[in-house]
Amino acid sequence: MDALKMLQLLPGGSVNRPAVLGEFKAVNSTDPHVIYAKKEELVTFLRMGAAGSKVMKIVLFGMAAICFLTIVGIPVGIVLVIGGLHVINKGKKKAARALQDVEDVYKDYCASLGVAAL
Repeated sequence: MDALKMLQLLPGGSVNRPAVLGEFKAVNSTDPHVIYAKKEELVTFLRMGAAGSKVMKIVLFGMAAICFLTIVGIPVGIVLVIGGLHVINKGKKKAARALQDVEDVYKDYCASLGVAAL
């Protein structure tokens, strides 16, 4: 995963098309099975990142529940719930966009090599 650089997969980062294309070119092969294996590796890695987003929302909602136990903590709990909902929505959109980018770049790269996408 050198070209994607782990920073792109952090919550503030993003996976862009040139980085994904660089990953496919780094394979340096025209064998469709090798390219497909690289695509599956990228997709698996992105899905693992989406699982991290699930952990973050559980933590936020857990903290909100603890804050709701006290009258003074209710405003903080409300902010944490709103933040948790924002993390859920943003994470779903970002993951779907990144997975779609990987699929699109895979098809385009296979077409540019003249091999059939698996």
